[in-house]
Amino acid sequence: MADPFLDLFGGRLLAYTNQRSAQAGTFQVIAWAGAFCNEEHVPNRGNKPTLRLMARDGPQEICHAYFCRFSKIGKMLKND
Repeated sequence: MADPFLDLFGGRLLAYTNQRSAQAGTFQVIAWAGAFCNEEHVPNRGNKPTLRLMARDGPQEICHAYFCRFSKIGKMLKND
C-alpha cells in the first residue's frame, strides 16, 4: 500500500515527469485510456492513443503518456 501512495500522493510520479531522464521508471498509477492523441507536438500522433495518469479519480492528471497501438500496452488494452 505504501508504494502506490508514495508514487501518487507523495509525488514520485510528478517528480519523475518533471525531469528528463534516459532511465525508465516504474510506477503504480490510476490511468484513463483515450483512443486518440490530439496533441500537435507529438510525432506520428495519428497512431498513438493517450493515457492520462492521475493521483485519484477526477479531472486533474499528473501527466499524459502516449504509446503506439502496436506496443505491449496497446495490445493489452486492445484485448479487453
